[in-house]
Amino acid sequence: MKAFQYLLVNQRTSKNMSQNAFSKKCGFTRQYISLVESGKRMPSFDFALNMALIFEISIKDFMHMLVDKISYYESH
Repeated sequence: MKAFQYLLVNQRTSKNMSQNAFSKKCGFTRQYISLVESGKRMPSFDFALNMALIFEISIKDFMHMLVDKISYYESH
C-alpha cells in the first residue's frame, strides 16, 4: 500500500493538483483520497484505473511503477 501512496502523492503533486482538484476529476471524495494517501484506506481497483487515466499513464506502465515501488519498499 505504501507504493500506491507514493505514486498517488507523487503524480498528483507533480501535476500541481490538489486533493480537491483530483477528487473532482476522478469522482471520488477528497476524504477518500486523503485516506488512501495516508495509508488508512486501501484503494479500489476503480480508483487505481481512474488515477492512471487522469495522469495519462498506461495501465501497463502504471502496474510496472507499482511493482517497482513495492520491490523498493520490501527491500528496505
